[in-house]
Amino acid sequence: MLGTNSYAQEDTPSAIMVRSKTDGESIKLRWAPSNPSLWWFTNQYGYKLERVTLYRDGKSIQPETKVLADTLKPLSVEEWAEVIHDSNLFGVAAQSIYGEDVTMDNNLSQVDMVTVINTVKEREMRFAFALSAADQSIRVAEYSGLYYEDHSANSNETYLYRVISNVPNHLEMAAPGVVVTGLAEVKNLPKVQEVQAQYRNGMVEVSWNQELSVFNYIGFWIERSDDKGKSFHKIHSNPIVNTFDETKISTRYLVKMDSVPLNYQTYKYRVLGVDAFGDIGPSSRVVTIKASKELTAIPIIQEVVNEDNKQVRIEWELPKDQRNLIHHQEIYRASSAEDQYIPIAKNLSNKSTHYTDVAPLQSNYYKLAYVDSSNQISYSLPYMVTMVDSIPPQIPVDFRGKVDREGKVTLQWTESPDLDVAGYSIFRANKKHEEFVLRNGKVVTTTYYLDSVSMKTLNSDIYYQIAAVDKVGNMSDKSSIIQLAKPDLIPPAPTTFKDVKSTSDGVSLTWYKSSSNDVAVYALYRKKVESSENWSLVGVRPIGDSLLWNDQSMADFESYYYTLVVMDRAKNESTPAKPVRGKRIDNKIRAAISQFSGKLDLMQKEIRLWWAYDRKDVVKYMLYRQVGDGNLRLYKELSPVDTEFIDSAIQTGVIYNYRIRAVMLDGAQSEFSKILQI
Repeated sequence: MLGTNSYAQEDTPSAIMVRSKTDGESIKLRWAPSNPSLWWFTNQYGYKLERVTLYRDGKSIQPETKVLADTLKPLSVEEWAEVIHDSNLFGVAAQSIYGEDVTMDNNLSQVDMVTVINTVKEREMRFAFALSAADQSIRVAEYSGLYYEDHSANSNETYLYRVISNVPNHLEMAAPGVVVTGLAEVKNLPKVQEVQAQYRNGMVEVSWNQELSVFNYIGFWIERSDDKGKSFHKIHSNPIVNTFDETKISTRYLVKMDSVPLNYQTYKYRVLGVDAFGDIGPSSRVVTIKASKELTAIPIIQEVVNEDNKQVRIEWELPKDQRNLIHHQEIYRASSAEDQYIPIAKNLSNKSTHYTDVAPLQSNYYKLAYVDSSNQISYSLPYMVTMVDSIPPQIPVDFRGKVDREGKVTLQWTESPDLDVAGYSIFRANKKHEEFVLRNGKVVTTTYYLDSVSMKTLNSDIYYQIAAVDKVGNMSDKSSIIQLAKPDLIPPAPTTFKDVKSTSDGVSLTWYKSSSNDVAVYALYRKKVESSENWSLVGVRPIGDSLLWNDQSMADFESYYYTLVVMDRAKNESTPAKPVRGKRIDNKIRAAISQFSGKLDLMQKEIRLWWAYDRKDVVKYMLYRQVGDGNLRLYKELSPVDTEFIDSAIQTGVIYNYRIRAVMLDGAQSEFSKILQI
């Protein structure tokens, strides 16, 4: 035990994990201990299996418990000897359970600690091998005491199965494994997804998504057909284990290599999943490869000709020794050597030696590609050709802008669809009918431009135009003129309060309308009278709405100062109004406890209630209860530190209604909570 606690590194409590499955005739159960220590002890003491009937004919019943097995544990050494030659998995499991082990006692010397550590590590390895063998064979799981099939289940009932450790608590405490199921819960296994196969140099790489199968399959079989799909056979002797780890993206896909002869034959592959009960799921989609010689020829473009500045003709030669390996050819084009190459011709014949691009770009980079029957691609080096351009680009669209309070101008527009645009030129004028002057020296390569204007001039607007410029200097026509208004910097006239009233709901305030004609909103601020804190915004009231504000947002009953600030459409603010004073009148009623929940524990025959109330001045909680159709009565008075209560004075089949309220230090009480019915 010392070695286990020191070196097993078990960070979680011991537990038994259990799974269930049904075919409609019986219920199958598979379980496993969570750590080597629990496995070691349960091999000696075994497991107890209970079945609790919860529902019959779709209705809940008083739970009926039946012990299906008092002690389920591994076969004896003699019983293992009778089956050990049936499969290597039986030998692995038997050796893991009954192999020689070092005995540990309580009188360990310093030298003995090495033995302890080695023993613990050996047990961890045995634990891993034993569970792996059980995962790969349902018979091994049964002989290891990790499987049970219930043939006595009824189709009209739902059960809770409990797998309980028989290990004494002073040796190892373990949470039981629990699963709820019934004969009606028949589920079909899914297909393995995203199966692919690739052939290269005599090897086939088969891959599939094991993440999508992690809740259904613990392993997989790969099958191959050598007769075009008429029959399939497994290509490995043991299932491939599902190794998905959600913390490692690299484990999402499983990959298996298969060797096939270079015979130009077609092979088909499929993948089937194996679940924890040894059942094999349906076949995945079938993927096909052809074992053939790999294409190694590199395409070479011989010549690219600009034909009358309208189209481009591309010419090449085909390799004589590998011409029969080319399935088809493709042509790719980019506007520069660094840009992405886009296919402009696909599925060209394997006999073609030329292609004409009838819609070339201003600047063109071409690549030729050979594609073999396995979809392997070989690319040529790029070949460049340019066209003479005398056509200006399109006028930029969606030209817009704004001027901020400091005179900074931000202009924006939509990127030109022309592929040969080098940038944009910006023009400005102080008046709409003046000559527009170029603002930028170099063309602007972005879709925005920052400018600045003086805020001290008499004109209140500024005017802009934009034009696009291509890579050879052709300029588009100028865009339509946009007119930008300079910001208003004059604050509006302030207001004054008309009336203020204090009520139990809060503070009601009215004020006079500002005399300015560009008012946008009135902003109401407040702060506590006996506080040095800053003013805080209560809210804003748009112009045209009522000049009345009922402030009910304060949670206390202290006095507050209020002031108003007028804001115009340019966000200029007036001087604050002369402050007025108001407070919420205390009626000794506080907000109800909104977080009040409960749950019935049928096994313990009790109701657990819990709540939360965010107040520091609570002196007690008063819990009320209504039994059936009776009256709601005060049931318990609870201390202010209590956040839960367990009601064990209940009867099954009876409806209980609960409500709770808090009593505060100043005598105030919260409103009743909502009714909680259980």
